This record gives sequence, structure tokens and C-alpha cells, in this order.
Amino acid sequence: MKMERLESFLLTAQLKFRTATAGHLVVGFATNHYVSAEGTCGVGVAIRLDEEGRFLECIAPALYNLADCPHRDAVLRLLLMIMQRSKLIRFDFDAQDGEVRCLTECPIEDGSLTREQFLRLLTAIPELVDRWDPAIRHAMRTGEVRLEPATPTIAD
Repeated sequence: MKMERLESFLLTAQLKFRTATAGHLVVGFATNHYVSAEGTCGVGVAIRLDEEGRFLECIAPALYNLADCPHRDAVLRLLLMIMQRSKLIRFDFDAQDGEVRCLTECPIEDGSLTREQFLRLLTAIPELVDRWDPAIRHAMRTGEVRLEPATPTIAD
């Protein structure tokens, strides 16, 4: 897989993107519930190819910071519960700085990736982060692990 092909998928889907200095692509998505630490209603997703184009990663970095969260264990338990209920996504936690990020991955190996497969991997992140943000914020504030009723999405 080549980055140019992913760019053509984004252009066909009429998604705005930029190329970062590290060589990956960045796409921004508006959200209804999720608000970043900077106050932006949206999720930025970095797209990168690894292993000489044989592995695709879509990553939303720095979604939450649990460094000073008194209810970190409750939030991590909730994130595990969300992953169990949602296809595709994975949350990562960096214990050194408290960063929580969300990602999707896909080995490509000797095959190819269709536009629809790529878009599903890409859009699952903002859809599910936005969907589960109220429950995550609640756990961060109170320590209560509560899965709010949520409307199913295509990524589930």
C-alpha cells in the first residue's frame, strides 16, 4: 500500500487532510460530544503506513489525560468494556504521561485495502470516541463505571 492511494481515498470521500512533517496524513472530524483539551469539538486522526506499506494504523492521540485523574482505574476498566462492545477500535494508555489514545489497525501484507475498508477503519475512531465520551468523562469525574445507552453505529 502506498500513501498516495490513501490520499486518493480521502479525496474521493471529500475529506480534508494534511500531510504532517513525519510523513503521515492527518484528518479532522467534528464531534457532538467529545471536546479536546484545547476546547475543539473534534477528533484528529493520524494515518500512517508501517512495515513498508504492509500495515495501516489510524491513531487519535491525546484524547484524554489520566495523569492526575483520581479515578484512573475506573476509566481504564470502562475503556476495556467499551472495547469489548465495539469492533475495530482499541484504546491505549501510556502510564508515563497519562495519555489515552484510540486506534484502529489493519495488516495489509500481500493484499490490498479497498476504499470502503479504509474509510471504515478511519471513521470508526471519531464515531466511537464521540459516542462513548459522556461515559468516559463521567468515569473520570466520579469513578463510576456506567455504560450509557448508546445508538448503534456501523462501526459496532
